[in-house]
Amino acid sequence: MPTYAYITQAHEIRDILTACAPSFHDTAIAGESQIASLSAKFSKAARVLVVREQDTVLGFCAYYANDLTNLTAYISMIVITAEAQGRGIGSQLLSRVIEDSRRRGMTTLRLEVALDNERALGFYAKHGFSFEHGTGDHLYLIRAL
Repeated sequence: MPTYAYITQAHEIRDILTACAPSFHDTAIAGESQIASLSAKFSKAARVLVVREQDTVLGFCAYYANDLTNLTAYISMIVITAEAQGRGIGSQLLSRVIEDSRRRGMTTLRLEVALDNERALGFYAKHGFSFEHGTGDHLYLIRAL
């Protein structure tokens, strides 16, 4: 049975990103220095929700739910390991992110996704996201909370 927990420390976040790096769609951010940079950034203001089964990391979501002016949450990364895909883990993780964002007063959820990430595009469409705009090789999606 998967368990979910928030982590806040840069070294914890780095360990999770490293464990999930082989499943990153954008392999350019899977290097050690990129992971260190993302870990430091996420530890400052992001909420990082990790899903595990026993001692195995199944995935995580790093998101921001602190825009009190626009009441908009923003998913920075959601990654499910290849071994855990197809089990509903991503849907459960996203559901928890949505609920937490609502509790924090957010009314909208946004994200950016690579145009060639067909699996993610299908996932987000299934969960009520719609096209907001696009630039180059990325799309920006939006969902009301």
